[in-house]
Amino acid sequence: PETQVILPLLYTDLLEIFHGICHYTLCNVSIRWKDSAAACVVLASDGYPGEYKTGRKIKGLKDVQSDNQYVVHSSTKMRFGRPRTNGGRVLSVVGVESTLDGAIQTAYNGVDKIQFDNKYFRTDIGKKGLLHLA
Repeated sequence: PETQVILPLLYTDLLEIFHGICHYTLCNVSIRWKDSAAACVVLASDGYPGEYKTGRKIKGLKDVQSDNQYVVHSSTKMRFGRPRTNGGRVLSVVGVESTLDGAIQTAYNGVDKIQFDNKYFRTDIGKKGLLHLA
């Protein structure tokens, strides 16, 4: 989840950075960041990290994709042409906005659109960050 929330803020092409690393020319790459904020909410199967069931139908994924909202799959699989849960940490929803508060709201808006039986997620994501901004 830490990388999932950072990469959408990277303005520089990640391939250019990898190329610089591989060819020892990273010092020539101008690494730039977007002037935005991002928040990531992990959707897990109830019971994680202990016992949990897999194979549950996931609905609403197509409703989340936009320029400022992303779904990152962690433990999903396709079965009979439909996405299903396949582990404890199922997927993450990332929201990107101009402010941290906006990014948090966008991420949770995406979380509300995705459904699967016994979906669990934390409701305090970003709260500590907002306290530091006050």
